[in-house]
Formats: sequence, structure tokens, C-alpha cells
Amino acid sequence: MPISAPFWLTSGEKILNPMNPLAVPLLAESGSVEFQLRETSMPYLRAERYRLDSLPQDNPIKGALRRRVMGEQAMLSELRMDQGCAVTPHAHANEQFVVLLSGKVRFSVTEIGNRDPREITLEPGDVMYLPSNVLHGALCLEDSRALEIFSPVSETTGIDK
Repeated sequence: MPISAPFWLTSGEKILNPMNPLAVPLLAESGSVEFQLRETSMPYLRAERYRLDSLPQDNPIKGALRRRVMGEQAMLSELRMDQGCAVTPHAHANEQFVVLLSGKVRFSVTEIGNRDPREITLEPGDVMYLPSNVLHGALCLEDSRALEIFSPVSETTGIDK
């Protein structure tokens, strides 16, 4: 019996999401499908609410302030960058999304297999995807604010000193 999200089943007193990778389908004697959570060594993660302006802040490079929230498989960073802030070209294993909230940032991106970088200028509301191991750098043309999503999580990113 295929089940599509978002479909929730109850199992006793627990409500289980069958799309959870830890939910194991069991065929009951009655022919109905029930779900139970399988054993795991992963720590229990719970939903959390954060306020960006209350998160610890660091200064990974001159002219940039960063706040981060780290999950199990992804990380969200808020970056506030001064006009003229330059991010040295770098590459990392993480996939990265950049959502520019304010300002203007010019990226230099060199895709794998290409020698020549191409420029991509982001303005408020633009979203850029950077695949793993793609060489990229940036220059803030105006004071800017961005949200960045990285997967997988890492303690450092390409902008860390």
C-alpha cells in the first residue's frame, strides 16, 4: 500500500511520519500498514526555534559578520558584509545556496572543466546554487546581507581565516 507525504499514521500514542528514514513499515496481520521507528545510534534531534539576532556572531574575514545554525545535514549562515569585502576564491565539498537579501555582490565562478571564471552579480531576491568543489569568490559592491545554506555541515567554510 503506497503512502505519499504528507500522510501521518498513528501507532499507539505516537504519531509517526512515514517519510522519516527511521520509520520502518510493518504489515499487520489485518493487512494494514503500521510504522515503527527502528533503532538508531543517531542522537535525538528536535525541532528548534532560533532568532538570528540572538545567535552567536563571529568575524570570519575582514568586513564580514556571520551567525550560524547547524543541523544534522545542513547549515544556515547569515552573512552581513561591508562594501568592498572580498572573499578569496575557494572551493569546498559542501553544496551551497546563496540568497541575497540586500545589497549587491559579484561572484566569480569557475566550473569544473572550465579555465575561465564567469561573473554572476546577485541583487536582492536572487538565489545562486554552487555545486560541490566549484571554485568561487566574491566582492561586495554594496553593504550586503545574505543567507547561505551549506550541506553537509562543516565547522569552517571557505571564508574562514
